[in-house]
Amino acid sequence: MLKKTGNKEIFLLNDDNSIDPLKRFKIIEEEDFVKVEVLPQPKGEIQNENLKDIVASYNIAFNRTEESKITFQTDSFYIYKYGNNSNIESILFSAKISEKESR
Repeated sequence: MLKKTGNKEIFLLNDDNSIDPLKRFKIIEEEDFVKVEVLPQPKGEIQNENLKDIVASYNIAFNRTEESKITFQTDSFYIYKYGNNSNIESILFSAKISEKESR
């Protein structure tokens, strides 16, 4: 599970299987930002061959119902203290989350 807020949960998935985010991302907390290192996904798991230079691609499910996809074309990015993140052109959102997230 990525996050739990109240009784709502966000899951990181590969196909329909939950993935431990700590095995897929390394989080380094600094004073004004968090560095997220995207660990390379095993090649057999990456399902979007239309894009080049994919480091990792996962499904995200909100309460296991609304499913979206996040694709990383970077091996790291930063989340700053006000919630903005770096490398916006290298982190691709699709499905429901792309409708809600305007970056």
